[in-house]
Amino acid sequence: MSADTSLQADALRLAELDQRVVRAVIEGNAEELTNTLPGYLTLRRSLKIRLLNESVAVVENPDAAEVLRKISTDDGLPSDRVIERLSSQMEDEDLIEIHKFDNEELEQLGSDLFYSWFSHREY
Repeated sequence: MSADTSLQADALRLAELDQRVVRAVIEGNAEELTNTLPGYLTLRRSLKIRLLNESVAVVENPDAAEVLRKISTDDGLPSDRVIERLSSQMEDEDLIEIHKFDNEELEQLGSDLFYSWFSHREY
């Protein structure tokens, strides 16, 4: 499986998890929400990091492309809005900031991405 195919498959999987999270909230199914939400958040973060590593992400499936566009912009997916609403009711700052990287992640990403092509020697 190529990287693009894997990216596409993961984007489609995220869309599926997104639907399951929203359905769990609508149906009031706390168990399904508890089981699905961690996988959604983990895969979403993984995809965002992978998108940073790609100069151009090309996927054949338009649904997958739309998911990738939405998670890389402020549009987000429906689950993101559900999570933000739930976390604001619980006053949980960690969930409210799901679309942002924490300071440790920013340092690591900056080091991995920036210094991979620009080092102290080039400076």
